Amino acid sequence: MLRFGTVVILAALLPGAGPLTAQAAAVTDASPLQDKAAYLQQDLLEKHWLDGLYVSMVPVSPTGTRQAHTVDQPGNVIHAGVWTGRYLAGVGYQYAVTHDPWVRRHGGQILRALRILQEVTGKPGLLARGYVKGHGPVEGWERNGQDSQEWHQGQGAYADYRWYGDVSVDNFNAVLFGYAVYYDLAADPGQRRFIARDVDRLMTHLLENHCRIMDVDGEVTRWGHVGIDPDPARHA
Repeated sequence: MLRFGTVVILAALLPGAGPLTAQAAAVTDASPLQDKAAYLQQDLLEKHWLDGLYVSMVPVSPTGTRQAHTVDQPGNVIHAGVWTGRYLAGVGYQYAVTHDPWVRRHGGQILRALRILQEVTGKPGLLARGYVKGHGPVEGWERNGQDSQEWHQGQGAYADYRWYGDVSVDNFNAVLFGYAVYYDLAADPGQRRFIARDVDRLMTHLLENHCRIMDVDGEVTRWGHVGIDPDPARHA
């Protein structure tokens, strides 16, 4: 799993013209950072990428193997929101350095995945921790006698997604961090409007619920106390 600093710094070092260069296919410890960054981003796209969502800690597989990210092989999907938000920030820095149109299009894919992370829950402004494709139960999380009340089946347009709830403050922070960096450094006008809409829904959810993240069951999530309500009348 790529760490936060690696995701942000190496993404910023990437050259233009997409994620992979010819040199990146044979990187070594002595390779330039730019080539290492290209190699790592290609590895991310092959193994950790779910239509814009960054799924961490996936099964080991040979180079060039693409992970399906289904209920049968889910990876560590419950932290996908955190890593996707941080990766979006890295892509923002990448665009600031390269001004590569591919990078901005890539950022748009991530923005759409973060919108799904909201809409799949069916509750405006509530993020899922992550999702996979398919119908539950999920291997390694819900099968073989395991039981989790936090997995849910999507509805409507998202009926073919299995998503994980009980989102935490860390998830909100990481997603908002990604939005902020990408908005300032990379977003075109359309992407800025897209981000503004999604941030508005996130913050409306928090403020209407006294700075708490309220899950689909109407209860505060385990790590859902964001801070002190700005309205003194509601402190009691």
